Amino acid sequence: MFPDSDIAKNFNCDEKRVGYLSTFGIAPHFSSLMKSRAAEESEYVLLFDQRFNNETKKHQLDMNIRFWNDNQIKTRYLTSLSMDHQTAEQMCSEIKKACTEIGCHKLTQLSLDGSKVDWKLFSKVQENIESETGKKMLDVGSCGLHVLHNSFQSGCVSTKWKLNSALTSLKDLFKEESVQRDFTEVTGSTSFPLYFCNSRWIENVIVAKRVLQILPSIKAYVKAVKAKR
Repeated sequence: MFPDSDIAKNFNCDEKRVGYLSTFGIAPHFSSLMKSRAAEESEYVLLFDQRFNNETKKHQLDMNIRFWNDNQIKTRYLTSLSMDHQTAEQMCSEIKKACTEIGCHKLTQLSLDGSKVDWKLFSKVQENIESETGKKMLDVGSCGLHVLHNSFQSGCVSTKWKLNSALTSLKDLFKEESVQRDFTEVTGSTSFPLYFCNSRWIENVIVAKRVLQILPSIKAYVKAVKAKR
């Protein structure tokens, strides 16, 4: 893995020791770097999700942070909180501790997953931020991701371009292997349209990019098919 390092070549450590060093030695360093970068930005979003940890056999709250850095959106793991017998007030306090280094006043949104606990937690965090800064977080509903998907869909529909129909039809056109073979023989291209999901518009960027990439080949193929007719 590190052919240029004699130290790395001769490094010997058991699994538990490596896990300990990674968790309490390396991880805090990278976490500190991430928090420093996030603190430089004017705002950030917290994303959290409740799940059951099969290792500890307890419910936990995983928290990610999303912020703008280096001209792109960065999403990074922040921390995990135990949820067993914790009230919304206690969870709010834990979130405040986790965000202290970054700046609680810069928190602009909590990305929820729709549960009643989340809504109560949102209200508590909202109260704290408003009392400390006089500002309020954005409230985009129970799931910000769904709101963004639907907003993007509405925008595309308003253009009258019928993108959903076009992208779906292209995928259906090339689903047969015989058509793919003909396409490759005519154009020399081995790239084909990707699956378009009508309910996850933001994740369809790669689908649109693929179509733009192979559009000249598609035009050439359609022209060849029409010529045969």
